[in-house]
Amino acid sequence: MPSRRRTWFLVRMIIYLVVIAILLVNRGEIPWRRLAGTFRPAEQEDPILRVGGRDLAPGLIDRLLAGYRQDYPDLAFEVRSGGTNQALEDLINGRVDVAFLYRPPTPAEQDLFRETAGDTAVVTPVAVGAVLVTAAEGDPGGSLTPAGLAGILAGRAPGPAGSIYLPDPNEGLWDAVRSGLDLPGDLPPAGSPVVFLKGPEDVLAAVRDAEAAGLPDAWGLVSGLALPRDPGEGAPDGLQFLPMQASPDSAAAAPAYETVARGTYPLHHLLYAACLDTGGRQGGRFVTHLASARGLRQVERAGVVPARQILREIHLTRDPVGE
Repeated sequence: MPSRRRTWFLVRMIIYLVVIAILLVNRGEIPWRRLAGTFRPAEQEDPILRVGGRDLAPGLIDRLLAGYRQDYPDLAFEVRSGGTNQALEDLINGRVDVAFLYRPPTPAEQDLFRETAGDTAVVTPVAVGAVLVTAAEGDPGGSLTPAGLAGILAGRAPGPAGSIYLPDPNEGLWDAVRSGLDLPGDLPPAGSPVVFLKGPEDVLAAVRDAEAAGLPDAWGLVSGLALPRDPGEGAPDGLQFLPMQASPDSAAAAPAYETVARGTYPLHHLLYAACLDTGGRQGGRFVTHLASARGLRQVERAGVVPARQILREIHLTRDPVGE
């Protein structure tokens, strides 16, 4: 039998450990859920990765999931459609482990995460997509600058005779464009030519239909990530992508992988991936993978500019350096 002195020593050690744990939780603000997750057995982890926001970049997201499936062949996948707001709603209600977004959650949305889920969203940029200004094939729209487009969207400068169509604000592209062009306010001001439609397919159809019906020229703004093919391969039949200039004295550039990577096509936005800070292990693992060098290389192999890599030009020469 253990001696009384040894028993008292063990009791004191247990008391000390309990006090230290209470201090860490209260003063260090360590959530109980994270501590519980640390000791959760691996076999209790749900072997399903649930992903939301596929409509924002269907081709890229499908490629990323296919590459991740090779690393975890026993993992099941559940993919939900929808845009940014739907993906955030699915994440906060526990319907998905990872949400793809066109914009980070706002401070108000992070407060809602704390109130509803007792947690916050961890967000990482994944890819860069071009914002395409679409016009009818015969529209002599010329090239635009970001400042010029901002004036047109705000109703301060002349643009197309007709409307400028964008996908539903809930998709998130409008917020990305508004932030990139430094436009004030959540919605277009009075006098703006902006009209919202359901999705990018509806935007392209509206621009094409306006031309076919002989209506005033209309433009559309869509993300290159949402289209079924690379914007560098050209616009769909009957349409064109207007070139952009970074500044009035710079050369105009069409949207393509190289021009977006170099910044010569200046109108672009980010695709983000978000998971709960102390949520399931599957979501955190996938977001960590997307932020890693391996994940970014998978983005690049899919024909999309990675969010955290810079395109570098390599010059090959037979002459020694310095000559």
